[in-house]
Amino acid sequence: MQKLDYLLKRMEARGIAVDSLLEGTGIQPGDVGNAGYMPSVSDYRAVLRRIIDLSPPGIGIKIGLEVRVLGEGLLGYAALFSATLRGMNEFSKTYKTLVNDFTLYSDTVENGEWHLKFSTACAMDDVEPFLMEEMYARVKTAQQSYTGVDVPFKRLDLAYPEPHYGKMYRDIFRCPVRFNQKQNCVAIDAKYLDLPLVFSASEIGGLLEAQCAQLLGAASSSTSVGVAIKRHLILNPGKYPTLTEMSAIMALSPASLKRKLKSEGETYQGILDSIRKDLAIRFLSQTRLSAKEISYRVGFSNVHNFRRAFKAWTGANPSHYQTAGG
Repeated sequence: MQKLDYLLKRMEARGIAVDSLLEGTGIQPGDVGNAGYMPSVSDYRAVLRRIIDLSPPGIGIKIGLEVRVLGEGLLGYAALFSATLRGMNEFSKTYKTLVNDFTLYSDTVENGEWHLKFSTACAMDDVEPFLMEEMYARVKTAQQSYTGVDVPFKRLDLAYPEPHYGKMYRDIFRCPVRFNQKQNCVAIDAKYLDLPLVFSASEIGGLLEAQCAQLLGAASSSTSVGVAIKRHLILNPGKYPTLTEMSAIMALSPASLKRKLKSEGETYQGILDSIRKDLAIRFLSQTRLSAKEISYRVGFSNVHNFRRAFKAWTGANPSHYQTAGG
């Protein structure tokens, strides 16, 4: 997924329309999401300025903390096939240009520390704090998502003055934070490079195979609206449209979608819950992910709502399946 597409989606989730964010730039709504599209530096910078101007302080950190593996599309899945954090890092460096975010990335291992360095690829001084906030918050969240470990930062250096909300940096990153440094760099104990990822290739294959089998078993009724919805949900992991959004995807009105599902003895919420329940059970029994991480992967904003829904679905707590699977 392109960074521009990701940023606009996160702002949409905050109630700010894409058209509003693109106003005054040379970017058209149809350009967003196009894998081959590359905005100009000035247009990209203008969008970032709009995001900053329309948001509370520290929006870069907040957006970076929201990144999810299953929301990263094909690259997110491909990175999961690395054995360790080191392998995932090498994969990410190789394919970073596909993200199109005008930042440069390098890393070194020095004196037992892993140094991750980001810089802007061109003159974007006024939006550099946003870019670095989002990037380092993304690093922190992604590392935990991929390894199941909250990898601690030893220190964070930033090549710009401390903003008025500088305390947020220290609260979120929980390490010494130094501003006005020569470069943007986070230091992490190099031992974490050998952390295994929470998914192995066989685990991913098993999850996908089970989902494909579920689709195949339901395919006997090829004209079923319910089957078409299940197929869409399974093939777009981590995305759970509302009824109105799904009706648009199916080229039906919400009322027509409800009526067709009712004639098949189903409801949209029932289908949605079934998909999320099955995926949650597989995550709990086949991986080392925490209930909190799983809650995000199956579309819940917090773990408390996930636990409550899971108990309603299965009559058991998530811990029951983790114990059984272990």
